[in-house]
This record gives sequence, C-alpha cells and structure tokens, in this order.
Amino acid sequence: MKKKENNKVLAGHKKVRGKFIPPFLQMGEYHEIHWVDDLVPELLWHSLLLLKLGFKRGIEVGTQSAKTAHEVFRNNSPGNFSFLSSFNLFNEAEQKKFVNKLKEENLFEPLINSISPLLILYPESPIKFLNEFHTNIELEMCIKLIKKAVENSFNRRSQVSSIIQFNVEYVSQMIGKKHYHVGIKIPDFNKLIQDYDSDEGQHAASFVRLGVNGLFGQMQESLTNQWAKYFWNHSMEIDPLEIVIPNYDERAVAELPAISKLMHDYEVIIDKGVIIRFNKVPKNLYNKATYEVIFALIARQASLAKRVSRNPDIWDYHIGPLILRSLIDNYINIAWIIKDPEDRAIKFVRHGLGQEKLNVEHYEKNLEKDSLVEKIIDAKKDWIEMQRYCFLTEVNVGSWSGLSTREMAEQADCLDLYNYAYTPFSACTHSTWNHVGRFNIDVSDNPLHKYSFVPSDIEFDYCFDVLMHSAKYMTKVFYLIDNHYNLIVKLENPYDYWVNNFESLKNSLSGGPR
Repeated sequence: MKKKENNKVLAGHKKVRGKFIPPFLQMGEYHEIHWVDDLVPELLWHSLLLLKLGFKRGIEVGTQSAKTAHEVFRNNSPGNFSFLSSFNLFNEAEQKKFVNKLKEENLFEPLINSISPLLILYPESPIKFLNEFHTNIELEMCIKLIKKAVENSFNRRSQVSSIIQFNVEYVSQMIGKKHYHVGIKIPDFNKLIQDYDSDEGQHAASFVRLGVNGLFGQMQESLTNQWAKYFWNHSMEIDPLEIVIPNYDERAVAELPAISKLMHDYEVIIDKGVIIRFNKVPKNLYNKATYEVIFALIARQASLAKRVSRNPDIWDYHIGPLILRSLIDNYINIAWIIKDPEDRAIKFVRHGLGQEKLNVEHYEKNLEKDSLVEKIIDAKKDWIEMQRYCFLTEVNVGSWSGLSTREMAEQADCLDLYNYAYTPFSACTHSTWNHVGRFNIDVSDNPLHKYSFVPSDIEFDYCFDVLMHSAKYMTKVFYLIDNHYNLIVKLENPYDYWVNNFESLKNSLSGGPR
C-alpha cells in the first residue's frame, strides 16, 4: 500500500522522555472526570425518573426537585443538587423542609415512586432520609430496575445520558448559576428528545456534556466520591459478580482417547482454578482495574499452559522456551502488580491503551483507506474509547512499569526465577547465539572445513520438562493469588496433576507420531 507523504504519526503530541503527551494534556493540570465511576451513581436518580415517568415528566420532576433542594439549603449552595451527593449537605431541618416542599409542589409522589429501588437497595445513600417513604417493591424487581437505569445511562453519549446531563445544565440555569456569553450559539435542547441523531441533536448532546464536566469538576472537593464508592461496591454485594463453572459431558469425556482425556482433565483443573479464585477474591468495583488486570493476566497464563498441553509437538527446545518465557514474564507482571494493585493495574491498562492508540495512528497515517481498514480503525478506537478518551491517552514507548523486567522481578521477590529461567529462555525468544549455536547447527566432519558449523534443524523426542515447567508456572500463579488473598482452594494443582499422571501420559504417547 502507498504511504502518505508528510503525515506525521502522533502530530501535536509532545515527547517527554519515553512518553508522547497529547495536546489537551499539555495545557496544564487536568482532573479527569469519570462518567461511569462517579457520575452514573451521582445522576442515577434522574435515570430512574426517566425510566418510570418518560422523558417529559422525568425531566420536569428531576429538575424541579433539584431546584427545590437548592431553595431549601440555607447556606450558599456549592453548585447543583442534581448530583446526589449534594444532599449530604442537608441538616435534619432542611431534610424535613425539602420533603414538605416536594409535597406542596406535587413532586413527592412521582419522585418517591421512581427512586424507591434506590432507597431500598442502597440504604446508606445521600438521600437516606427518604428511605422511610419508599413504596413496596419486590427485591428482584428493584434489582431489575436499578440494572436498567444503570444500563440506560452507562454510555455517556446515549440519548438517556444526554437528557440526564441536560437536566444538570437546566438546573444550573434555573438557580442562576449558569449564564451564557453573548455570541455563544445555544443549541436547541428539544432535539435531544425529538431528533437525537440529527446534527442539532448531537450538538446539544456535546454542549451538555461539556457543561457537566466543568460543573462537576468544580464541585468534586465538596461532594467527595464516598457515594460513588458505596454504590458500586454495594452493588457487588446485592448482585455478586461470579462466574459459573461449566458442566462437562462426562459420558463424552469417558469416550475420549487416553491422551485426550488426560489433556481434558488437566484443562478442567486449570479452568476451575481460575474461576474459583476469581469468585473468592474480594473486588473493589469502584476501582475495578485492580482485579480485571490481575485476572486477565491469570487467564492469559491459563491460555498458554493449556495450549502447551494440547500440542505435544511443541514440547521441544525450539518452541517450548518461547512459551515458557512468556509464562514467566506473565508471572513477574502479576507478582509486581499485586504488590500495589490500585496504582500498577492502572499503569498496565494505560500503557496498553497507548500502544493501541499508536497502532491506530499508524493505520490512519500510513495506509490507504478502504472499507476493511476503516472497520479495523473504528474497532480499535471503540475499544480504546470504552476505557478512556483517545485525546487523553498518552503513548508510552518505554517499559509499561517504568522498570526493567529484572527490577520488577527483584521488587516482586522472584529474582531467582528471572535469573535461572527467564534469562535462559530469553535466548530462544531472541535467537541469540547461546541458543542457535546449540540447537540450530551441526558440525562438519571435514577437517579441511575447520569442522565448520553448518545449519541444522535438530529434531527432539518429547521434552516432557517443557510441559512440566508450563504446569509449574501456572501453579505458581495460583499459589501467588492464594497467599496474597489468604484463599483456601481445595483443588489439585496443575503441576501435581502431571506428576500423578506422568506414567499414563508417557504410555499414551508411546508409539505415536513425533
């Protein structure tokens, strides 16, 4: 494909050591607003109102209730009572006055009917003074309604989310906190309901997003994130995040050839080991990267270990060390991250997002566009954007951790593993002389050729140590998790499985092709 001329990758980014800083972040300190983490819980009551009452009445009850709260608050309001945490500022007298005013304005009944699932499921919310008034709804229905309200507002660019953000903007205008300068083009907010996908509708949506960002940024210190943390972590208690262990067709397994049954049973042990530990580990849903990253890496360890066992043809010193080195690299990453998961898991994610952004830039700048390339670019961008805006994403071309693998291993208390396994297996990975000079040469038998080395592809019999090492590194990850979280898992470990079934394995492979 033709390369485009004079089209620089990461144009406008500023290089600072090994990082490329996007233009937006060069303007100074920026406090990132997290829609899902913070604003979805803060504005959830609006989503429930829209769900129960529809757009028109939901907007009316939500904005009028927030305006009433502002009027009730005796001190100078910090900003906007559209955000649920603002209600923490009420004293007892103000709480009672708020309830009475809602009743006078015929807002109380529709409000309570709409937000009762929140009052029932989250008894420590900032509006817990309304708990005694909730309508009777079955627990299962409450969970269903809360799920739907979160689902409707999860995507910040959806119609429901845009209407919710309009509510915030509108309340700011109603209470005199928001004024528009002459010359600013004010969008037609009716288009949010009437014609959301039109250019005017999208202009209105982007307008309210920007307004909410600015307002919430100003209010964050007075609001704190305690409600958001409580909401997400209590949600995990209400409806626990657990993976179901799959059922296996025992009759079909019994009919498998001996070698296939051995491999199947081994993979079941690994899969169960991952799932049981995932279900047992405590999870901080507010900062979910802490467990997402660790268990994504554990799943990667399982993927590699299982595929080693499935493919006896790679049990040799040409391919085996490539995978073993990856297993060790993975173990070191997990062992290092788990020492400080809140900070290090985010580093791991941010680095990966930056690498994908760089990949997208190369696609956009250096490839002729066609429908397939456009689809690839869109898919990659969507994957990045669902986690972090591209315009906020730095590109780090150095080590993701800021350390060498050796330094990480040292800090993670596994330097011996690095010295005695990672480094030797790296010779195979990088095809250095201490690998190719042993496994890819033969010696000429002619003294007139000075017994020269000649190229060769040495064939090996089954090198069972490759399989055993892969099982050992899978087991090490399991033990690392068990020790860190004080888990008790009553399940045979992968390494012991092959120790106990080694003779059966050898017998099932004897006489087979190699």
